[in-house]
Amino acid sequence: MTGWCRRVVVGLAASWAVLGLGGASAVASPPPDDPPGATTTTFADNVFIPENVNLSDCISGVPRPGCGSEARGGWRQGLVFVALVGGIAFIGWRIIRSARRNRPDPADSDVQDEQDRASR
Repeated sequence: MTGWCRRVVVGLAASWAVLGLGGASAVASPPPDDPPGATTTTFADNVFIPENVNLSDCISGVPRPGCGSEARGGWRQGLVFVALVGGIAFIGWRIIRSARRNRPDPADSDVQDEQDRASR
């Protein structure tokens, strides 16, 4: 094998081993037994889901009035919007600046044309 081929094979073997694709598998242990009478209830209080309205009426592209909550928007959402607009404006400014810098100078082309005509 050549040097670069050997490096590729060793690199692939190492990544295969690191990713655990060598045939070994993990085995999960069974969950622990809960003591009798213990119940677990998991739910979250979501301020964006109305409690007294049919939820299927509120999930759509255009939700009906009365759906949602008053906890929308705020100054954080405005801050994210300003950051996005500022970032896009900065990227646009950099593109325009780079394009203007790389544009050929028309004054140089006139001088070059005159030099070409004089040499003919």
